[in-house]
Amino acid sequence: LHNFSKHHEVELHQFGFSGFGKPAYSVFCYYVDGLLIDTAQSHCRKKFLKTFESKHIEQIALTHHHEDHSGNFTVIIKQNKIKNIHLNPETAALIQQKLNLKLYEHYLFGNIDAYLGTYNSIQEPIETNRFLLKPIFTEGHSPDHVAYLEDNQGWLFAGDLWVGIKIKFFRKGEDFWQQVAGLKTILKYDFDTLFCGHSPQLKNGKELIKQKLQYFEDFGGNVQRFAESGFSIEEIIKKMNLKDDPQTRLITQNDVSIRYMIASASQYN
Repeated sequence: LHNFSKHHEVELHQFGFSGFGKPAYSVFCYYVDGLLIDTAQSHCRKKFLKTFESKHIEQIALTHHHEDHSGNFTVIIKQNKIKNIHLNPETAALIQQKLNLKLYEHYLFGNIDAYLGTYNSIQEPIETNRFLLKPIFTEGHSPDHVAYLEDNQGWLFAGDLWVGIKIKFFRKGEDFWQQVAGLKTILKYDFDTLFCGHSPQLKNGKELIKQKLQYFEDFGGNVQRFAESGFSIEEIIKKMNLKDDPQTRLITQNDVSIRYMIASASQYN
């Protein structure tokens, strides 16, 4: 699957993979004024490279290291001879090693080639001919997560900071209260367009982030009250009318579950 659309000067490229039938999971990467943000999953490599082979990509950046965002990073740099490479140093440290993926990650996303080249540390804004993108560190979904803000245009390239309001599960290792802090940080800025890694919102982006923050704060407060009363994670799931899908846990080798969200939220921020 490859879908293309455009919003003002930004190209939206959606890639999805399935061994059979319609893809159940897709990811977006963005191209604007010679800058490519994120590189989709490697299972879509042939379509991805074909899509961008004729693009004049002067610069490339990642929002974070997860395999659905960095899957074609190394190969697109080689194919398009990209010289200007922007990374959070924490992202660089992670993709410089071969990530140890679980079976479900191999199936959904594919392997990742380690990146051993040089890069610019994103301490300063990324400048294109026409735009200036400010990196904003928003850890929590991953320890290296970064969003990019174009102030003048009101664009936020949000990676996985948004995804949706009512998050139903966490991957193991996600930090609930860091995500709350990241949402609060991003709300200090003005933006309207939310170029999300999975669910772009072309208007009212800041309002949607506010709604997600409210949901997280309510969720976290409820979890902490139940935890302080001595309820277990299983009991909290029932008390909050949540669902822990055993099939999802089985397929992901216990890597994805509402349990991780509750466990992280129960820790004091």
